[in-house]
Amino acid sequence: MYMGRTPTKERSRSNGHGRSGPNENASGRAGNFFIVPEKAVEFRELKKNFIKMCSELELEYCIAVRRLRTAEYLEEGKLLADPVLAYKIYSKDGREEPLRGVEFTGVSLRAVRDIMYASKENEVYNFYSPGPAKYNRGYVPTSIIAPSVLIQEMELKKTEKKPEKLTYLKNPYFEERK
Repeated sequence: MYMGRTPTKERSRSNGHGRSGPNENASGRAGNFFIVPEKAVEFRELKKNFIKMCSELELEYCIAVRRLRTAEYLEEGKLLADPVLAYKIYSKDGREEPLRGVEFTGVSLRAVRDIMYASKENEVYNFYSPGPAKYNRGYVPTSIIAPSVLIQEMELKKTEKKPEKLTYLKNPYFEERK
């Protein structure tokens, strides 16, 4: 339970989660937030199950979202930032093709119920978390450490926003991970 420095009926002392930016009162915010699944599989198994599910649904391809925009780009009223790195993965041969210019639509907390698998490997998502006050927010560094997940169904649509230009050179970090 995140809690600021102000005591409440339930807690008479701070639990250390009170964080703030400059010139701001401390409020309960995460520093490092770990998501640990009860049951997890290797990432290879997760991808294999993804392709299998795609085949069972008789779809030509399914979409894998590998990276989301950071929290600063989260639009008001949305629960999930838009994809930055997405791929079509073809069910016949597992071939991957980059997909650009898509955004989530109709995302609700219901999607959490549709998680089929979670991987043993974790990814780190670093961002600056805004304070609770809409105006005069202070931002504090936050990290979410979470596994990759396979969600049965989520809606994507073509975005109306102008896409970012592609880079000319491949990132050597990602080339080594293949």
